[in-house]
Amino acid sequence: MPAPLKDIIALNAKLEWAEEHIQAFQLFWSDFREKSYRVESKNDSKSGQRVYFLADAWDLDERFSVRIGDIVHNLRSALDHLAYRAMSVSPGITAKNLQSVYFPIAETAAEYQSLKGRRVKGMRQDTVKAIDLIEPYRGGAGEILWQLHDLDIIDKHKLLIAVGSTSRQQSMPPSEIARLKREFLGIRQQIYTPAQEAILFQTARASIQFPLKRGDILAIIPEREVNEHMHFTFEVAFGEPIALRGEPVIAKLFEMSGRIRDIIRNFDNAGYLE
Repeated sequence: MPAPLKDIIALNAKLEWAEEHIQAFQLFWSDFREKSYRVESKNDSKSGQRVYFLADAWDLDERFSVRIGDIVHNLRSALDHLAYRAMSVSPGITAKNLQSVYFPIAETAAEYQSLKGRRVKGMRQDTVKAIDLIEPYRGGAGEILWQLHDLDIIDKHKLLIAVGSTSRQQSMPPSEIARLKREFLGIRQQIYTPAQEAILFQTARASIQFPLKRGDILAIIPEREVNEHMHFTFEVAFGEPIALRGEPVIAKLFEMSGRIRDIIRNFDNAGYLE
């Protein structure tokens, strides 16, 4: 039986607070990005190519790391709130059980088994089995929770999570845009302006640079394939841990929040929270 609505609302409070902050961080980044990256180009007459480079790139300051750290901590706390709720509705639970309960996340499967014995001791066995199936450890199906846990530890000990900027996508050549519109989208007329198409039709860059700095070459394109409205998408990315280095922050945070929301919903539907 699902838990009472008021209890689920309370259980989701940390998660929803984190999601609000992710959205706010997304707006913060969009504003920063618009004024912080200036792309210029020059033609190489010998090779017949156009070179795009960063004429300016602002450094990311501590505001980014502090905001990310707050989001990460709230996401991690949402899992601990879930574990506390699951423990509190288990039979025969004492105050001592509740004092030590945390959602177990570990570096390895073996470490998880050891940690689980301490963090969810006394919890209903069907609930513990459900956590086992998540595999919340590095290399497991729930590895993203280990990534979250690792980020939370970094923020607790160092205050700042290192970040940088990266560019993963760029506008397609006009010939490729025309082909996609014709063969896959069935678009025969000009719906968008060339400048809009440069943003809408993008492709992954051949190589990912991280972190970006002034003077970095972004692309070298034959002049015959140049998009005169060339657009590059810039993203804020993790600098640590190593497993996440260069990964886009916003997409990863949304992925983490979505995974936690699914876990809470599944536990509630299965009756583990009542």
